[in-house]
Amino acid sequence: MWPYYAYGYGMLLAPICMITKNGVWVYRIAIILNALFLCGSFIALNEIGKRMFCNIGKRFILLVSFCITLYSSSVFFAHMTMTEPLLWFGFCCFALLMLNIIKDPKISNCILSAILLAYLYMVHMRVVVVIISSVMLMVLLAVTKKIKIKHIIIWSGTLGIFLIISIILKNHITAALYTNPVLPGGNDYAAQTDKV
Repeated sequence: MWPYYAYGYGMLLAPICMITKNGVWVYRIAIILNALFLCGSFIALNEIGKRMFCNIGKRFILLVSFCITLYSSSVFFAHMTMTEPLLWFGFCCFALLMLNIIKDPKISNCILSAILLAYLYMVHMRVVVVIISSVMLMVLLAVTKKIKIKHIIIWSGTLGIFLIISIILKNHITAALYTNPVLPGGNDYAAQTDKV
């Protein structure tokens, strides 16, 4: 059995596995999902470009968004059942939500962005750097009075609750799936600290 990796992508694929037990069909549906994630990334990138670069023509932003979406590694990973297309789509949506918070802070955007960030952490632990930078951005927005203190409290509270839920889920999943106590920690923070 392989060491623990992450379970967020598996949560997305689990309903597909319940619908069909045929592994080939599950794989094909996952590939279709990856293609949809790339399409969604293109739409989100185009919207981000239009909001951030008002002075640039819409066609140019569309072209740049298209080129970013068709970046070779994105297309490569879309042909496999790896987490990268989902992470990329999630990151684009998260960036769009953060732009919404900056321009027009609403509680709903704070809650949605925190839930999405926690889910992306469930998909892959490397999202921890996005969490750290997001905390820094939210603090900066609060210090510069772009958002109210209630926004940062709601955002950090929601993020904290969902990160705790993710840790509880991870503990249950690893306890249920791994009988060898060495394997689940192979890709965890504790196993990586001696390499740093």
